[in-house]
Amino acid sequence: MRGTRAALRYAKATLSFAQEAKASEAVAKDMIALGVLMQENDELQTVLENPILPVAQKESALKAIFSGACPETLKLFSLLAENNRLAIVAATAEQYVRLYAQTQGEIQAEVTTAVPLSPVLEKLVLEKAKGLTKDKVQLVNKVDPAIIGGFILQIGDTQYDASVVHHAWYNASPYAFSKATNTEFVINYSKWFNLDYAITYFYNAYGPREINQGQYATIIAKFLSQAKKKQPLTIVKPGTQKRNFTHVEDIVNGLYLVGLRGKGDGYGIGSDKVFSIQEVANLISNNQVFLPSRLGNRNSAELKTSKTISLGWKPKKNLEAYIKKELENKKL
Repeated sequence: MRGTRAALRYAKATLSFAQEAKASEAVAKDMIALGVLMQENDELQTVLENPILPVAQKESALKAIFSGACPETLKLFSLLAENNRLAIVAATAEQYVRLYAQTQGEIQAEVTTAVPLSPVLEKLVLEKAKGLTKDKVQLVNKVDPAIIGGFILQIGDTQYDASVVHHAWYNASPYAFSKATNTEFVINYSKWFNLDYAITYFYNAYGPREINQGQYATIIAKFLSQAKKKQPLTIVKPGTQKRNFTHVEDIVNGLYLVGLRGKGDGYGIGSDKVFSIQEVANLISNNQVFLPSRLGNRNSAELKTSKTISLGWKPKKNLEAYIKKELENKKL
């Protein structure tokens, strides 16, 4: 979210003067409405970010749209305009809603939907939220058409994914199914027995002592073994599948940090550099053949490492350098 730190400062200031005016609830309602509007109208965010338009014109437009807002909300608009920070008004609104929920003894829950949250779906989400937390829930809706349908509910470190795109992946293969159900089992086990947990996700590990044969062979080790035997590298179609290959030492370092400081789900440990399977093959040998595509073989995966990076982790190893050294050592 753009300008999160600055947005938090403005949100705290707004909550302070709203409380003094006994208008914090009214401002919260305005902020929720503002958040919905900004998600539905990308043009408004574009206008607010436009450096050419005069700030006064942006402020006037915002106040005209929210002419029925309470005085404290309009005061926030003026404060942002005065400091030329109207571009972070949506982020400020989100932070305000979160802070207000805390003052009411509530916990903020983020629900992502393909379209703006309907009353029927909101009721369904709130019912699900009751099963995930004992606290009173304040919903914040984010719209992401990519999930196609359903919803994703995030409360603290707990995520409940009932999106269409998730269930399409969930049932794509035995591997995908077992991975998803194992995650749910760990989260539920934590609730049943009040245990701490941290779930990590690896992204295509490589490095010393890789398995190069059989169903558990890694791509890098298999390709190097085939090249050494003068065999063609076998690439599962289409070959354009993107992967974040990550050295085992980087993964171990990530595991160590998560074990020390991590809590909850979502600790991805993966290199931010992406290679297609064929690009990796090209680094090793041009002698290649293609195999039929396989069920559940994803074309790409979103890299989610922000939580691990926040613990102080970062990848240090380079795949190209590793392959070059292996080719030299094997005299290929």
